[in-house]
Amino acid sequence: MRLQIVQDFGTGDIETIEISPAALAIEVDPRMAGEVDRILMIYSVPGRFAWITEPFPGRFRLDIDEFSDLDRIGEALFEIAELGGDDPAAVRALIRDLHRRREEAIERKEADSIDDEIALGLYGDDEYF
Repeated sequence: MRLQIVQDFGTGDIETIEISPAALAIEVDPRMAGEVDRILMIYSVPGRFAWITEPFPGRFRLDIDEFSDLDRIGEALFEIAELGGDDPAAVRALIRDLHRRREEAIERKEADSIDDEIALGLYGDDEYF
């Protein structure tokens, strides 16, 4: 199994409340595609993520947002890794990295929102009189 973050979490602009989702590309042996699709379907609802089957057999894309359950995504990826006899250490490292990246994006979004509100004058001086 090959895993790659193809799009990182983003902060968007002042009108966007949530961070923009990250995207994860998964590539497996095409013979495993049906089983991987079934695993992703089972975990997508409790994991709160969307997945797309790419046009090429054995390729998938997961969209992971601010509210996705990264632990459930990790469980799905562990199950997929087990199918192909892959090392689960790469999955653990990826999930840790996604946790870190999402937290950093949330912190950046919160800081940017405060900066934008100050720049727009939403905090007036009349409160201090």
